[in-house]
Amino acid sequence: MNSITATIAFFFISHAALTQVLSVRPPSICATYSISKVITDPSNAAQTVATLKYRGTFKARGQRFVSYCEPLNLSDYPPDGVIELGGPSEFERRSILIPTAARQSLRIVDLDSNIIRERMDFNDTGVNMMYNFEPSYQQWKLSAETKLINGLLVQKAIFINWQGVLSAEGWFYTALSIAVGPGMMVGVPGLLVEGYDFLSKRSFVLEEYDSGCTITDADFWFPEFSESFIQKVLKNRYPK
Repeated sequence: MNSITATIAFFFISHAALTQVLSVRPPSICATYSISKVITDPSNAAQTVATLKYRGTFKARGQRFVSYCEPLNLSDYPPDGVIELGGPSEFERRSILIPTAARQSLRIVDLDSNIIRERMDFNDTGVNMMYNFEPSYQQWKLSAETKLINGLLVQKAIFINWQGVLSAEGWFYTALSIAVGPGMMVGVPGLLVEGYDFLSKRSFVLEEYDSGCTITDADFWFPEFSESFIQKVLKNRYPK
């Protein structure tokens, strides 16, 4: 297993040369992430209602990728997942639901068929979605900014959606050619080491990874996906 705390012996090689020499696509990769999600008051975005912690799992083999996360601190919140928000009057009182399933954010990305399957979590249940996506519907821009994170030389990339809104940013280990990241990241320039999704308010920190791990076909399916799917199309809406 390749620990991200391992010492990397190419500190003095230029990044261009590093990418050219060492950028490889591993036959498989298994990674574990520390994930944090901030939930804010819908009527006051500056007020944090909950900070959910997860252990994220990401696996890749060939052109298929799977990810999910397991909650770590649900015991800090009501067992039914309902957080009551007070208000000066009865009419202003409201509540927020947090997912309580033991395994959440189930996603499978297939680059051969350009299909994403995911389960959207609602309290103790969920809805299955299937997206047919056009190539480059997400366009990540790689910057020249680099730094070392736990011995890995990483490069910054940002995702600006077709409306010009900064949606996500991350630091990627481009020496490993991985086109998909945890969650709905598609078209990324390498293995995600640290990242932040501005839309879902989730942060990702790589804990460890193993290139060449054993992954079976059974890893690319979830029992929850036996339920029906709602289908949508994700188009490349950037100006041509």
